[in-house]
Amino acid sequence: MHIAIATTEFVTEPTFSGGLSNFTTNLAGILRNHGHQVDVFVVADTDEVFIWEDGIRVHRVKYRKEIEELKYIPLSRLRRHALTVWCLWGMSYVINRKIKEIHKETPFSVIHFCDSAILWACCPGSIPNVLRLSSSPYLVRRALVSGELPFDYDAALKSRDLQERIYDFELRKMKTIIAPSYLVGGVIEKKLGRRVTVVESPFCTDISGMDNTLYNEKLLGKKYFLFFGTLNFLKGIHVIGQAIIDIFERYPDFYFVFQGRDSKLSWKGQELTGKELLKMFAGKYAERIIFLLPISEKKQVYGVVSHAELVVLPSRVDNLPNTCIEAMALGKVVIGTRGASFEQLITDGYNGWLIERDNPSSLLEKMDQAMRMTEEEKVLFGERAKKRLKQMSPEEFYKKIMDVYVGAMEGQ
Repeated sequence: MHIAIATTEFVTEPTFSGGLSNFTTNLAGILRNHGHQVDVFVVADTDEVFIWEDGIRVHRVKYRKEIEELKYIPLSRLRRHALTVWCLWGMSYVINRKIKEIHKETPFSVIHFCDSAILWACCPGSIPNVLRLSSSPYLVRRALVSGELPFDYDAALKSRDLQERIYDFELRKMKTIIAPSYLVGGVIEKKLGRRVTVVESPFCTDISGMDNTLYNEKLLGKKYFLFFGTLNFLKGIHVIGQAIIDIFERYPDFYFVFQGRDSKLSWKGQELTGKELLKMFAGKYAERIIFLLPISEKKQVYGVVSHAELVVLPSRVDNLPNTCIEAMALGKVVIGTRGASFEQLITDGYNGWLIERDNPSSLLEKMDQAMRMTEEEKVLFGERAKKRLKQMSPEEFYKKIMDVYVGAMEGQ
C-alpha cells in the first residue's frame, strides 16, 4: 500500500513531544517495516521534503501559526472561536492540497489522519481515509479550565461552542473513525451516534539501556513518588496538591518529584504556574518537592521512573497516556484515575490502583494501600502490568490497523 499520514506533530519536528508525535512516529515505522510506502505530511514553518529512517518520505508543509498568536490578541469569545476555526481550516487546506498533489503522481491507497486541528476537514473524498481521535476536545478543554470545581463529565458532553459545532460537522463526514481508548470512542458514539473502532496504540519503546545520568545528578539516595507529564489541571496536579501535606506527613522520608512542562493556571482568582500552585499547597514542606524540566532523552526519563516508589497520574481525562504505559513497562506500581481511560490498562488492586476523579482522599487511600504492599507484591503487580502491554505489541497493532485500512478501502 501507499499510505499518507497527516499530522501536526512528528519526531523530526522541533515541537516533537507527547502522545500524538509518539503515535505518528510509531505508525510510520511499523507500516514501513511491513513493506508499505509511507509519506508523512506535517504542518511546519517551511516547505521541505526529505527521507527519514529507511525510506519514510516526510513533507513539511508551510503554514503560518496564527493560532498561537490568537492567545495574545484581545477578542470576544465568539470572534476568538471564529478565527481559531478559520486558522484550523487553513491548516487542513494546505495539508490536503499537498496530499492531492502527491496523489496525482503516485496514488495513495489510504490517508491516515492523526487527529489534531481538524486536519481532515478538507480531505479529498476520492481517497479512502481513516481518522484517529487522539483526544476528546469536549472533555479536554473543560478539564483544563479550573481545578477548584469537580470536573463534570456529563456537562462537558452537553456543552457546545462554535468550535465544537464545527468539529462535530466535520467529524460526521468521516467514514472510518478509530480511537485508542473506549473513553474517547464512547464520547463520539454518545454525541454523534457514530461507530468508533478501538485500536490501542502500539507500545514500541525500547526501555533497555536506560540512562541514569539525571537520576544520579538530582535524585540519587532519595526516596520519592513521581508525577510526570504537563503540570496542569487536566493531568490532575491539583489533586496531588490538595493531598500533598498529608502525603509528606505520613511519609516523612519521601520527596515528591514532578517531571514535565509547566503551565499557567488560575486558582481562586490567583494567577499561578503549576510549580507555584504545588509549592503553595505544600506550605512548610515545599522543599520536599523536586521539579525536573521536560526531558527530550527518553532513556533519562526511564532512569527517573525506574527508581520511583510509586507513579501517581491522577488525570481528569486521558487517552491511554504514554506516561502510564511507560511506567507499567518498567514494572512500576501506577495510580491512575477511574473513568479517565486508565481502567483500560489497570485492574484496580491487580496490576495497579485506581482513584476517583478530583478526589484527594481517594488518592491518599490508594497511596496508603500501595505503600503497605510487600516487595514481592510490587514485583507481581509489575509482572502483571508488563503482561497487559503485550496486547499492545507492534504486531498486534499492525493486524488491527490493516483490517481498518482494508475496511476503509472496501467501503469507499
